Amino acid sequence: AAPVEGGKSFHSRVTITVDPLDPAAQPRRPVPAVEKLDVREVPDVRLPSVPDGEILPAPREMRAGRGAFTIGPETRIVVGEDAASRRAARELQERLRDRFGLRVPTAPASVWRDRQDVIVVASRATACARQWLSETRLSPVTEPEGYLLRATPSSVLLVGSDARGTLYGVFTLLQRVRPAQAGKQAPREWARIGAATIRDWPVLPVRAVHLLTDHWSVFLHRDLIRNVLAPHKINTLILECEYVKWDRHPELHLPWGMPKEEVKALVALARDYNIEVIPLVQSLGHMGWMFANNQHLDLAEDPAVKYAYCPSNPKTYDLLFDVYDEALELFGQPRMLHVGHDEFHHRGKVGEHEACKGKSVTDLFLASALKVHAYLA
Repeated sequence: AAPVEGGKSFHSRVTITVDPLDPAAQPRRPVPAVEKLDVREVPDVRLPSVPDGEILPAPREMRAGRGAFTIGPETRIVVGEDAASRRAARELQERLRDRFGLRVPTAPASVWRDRQDVIVVASRATACARQWLSETRLSPVTEPEGYLLRATPSSVLLVGSDARGTLYGVFTLLQRVRPAQAGKQAPREWARIGAATIRDWPVLPVRAVHLLTDHWSVFLHRDLIRNVLAPHKINTLILECEYVKWDRHPELHLPWGMPKEEVKALVALARDYNIEVIPLVQSLGHMGWMFANNQHLDLAEDPAVKYAYCPSNPKTYDLLFDVYDEALELFGQPRMLHVGHDEFHHRGKVGEHEACKGKSVTDLFLASALKVHAYLA
């Protein structure tokens, strides 16, 4: 075969031959008997369906109105006076453009006085929100991460209780947008928002997703954050990162490890959507990263398995805390660090070498957990 040359096309063909199976040659396996089980209704197991199939997750309260608000060439997005309002209004403007092809200008609330043909985006802390709530005699949603969204034929009012709530209101509003039907579009109608009043706030204070880092996943994670997690009001991201290419321990680098620059970009994107990012560095168990490239086997509880570190060896923590320090710096001193510690005795031998003899699984777990807590506290 000719060698592969750079810059030239390379063709390869793979032939797979599958021999047909002879049913008679297959061993007969007994079919387990299926017992009849009593079925009883458990209403709490079922989640309520999404009202009219339009909004996900379903809002706490929704009351339909009459008619619809029309988005057209005269429509403006009126923006409250604080950073939370500006961030949410930018998201609305960009997604109306990217998803529906609608170019809706913004206008600051301090100078835009019209009350018709406007989409008002403001956090509860702004003068804009207070003025509109007073004029419409509506009560704001005060629960954390909540919002009030009211659409009428003349205007749309969105007031968030805080930065997250204001942004979440935008994502609900976007689910209500219906583009004009092809062939029936009036000259001054681009899209419609059905009249309704929605009051919403989360049931769960923490709504988290756990993602893994590697060199191939950065684009997937970026799209997940922007197109799935944020629009569906996920507020916490646990980003597992022990295989990141840490500066202090290049001997542990693997080809598919995520570079620190890509981690920074993901963290910045998540925080732009008001998602708290919690780094996860697996510790005690799931420690393949510490022994990558057959490094530091003297720290392994069972060097033949390379799964858990020895919690009785002081050198273990020198390496572990190096990575903790670099992770905390990379993530901008986050509020929390996830340190794993699950399933450490599920593989290999535990408590059999000299440093750990006579210690129970519980003792070994506590030794590591207390050591880590003392360092991080």
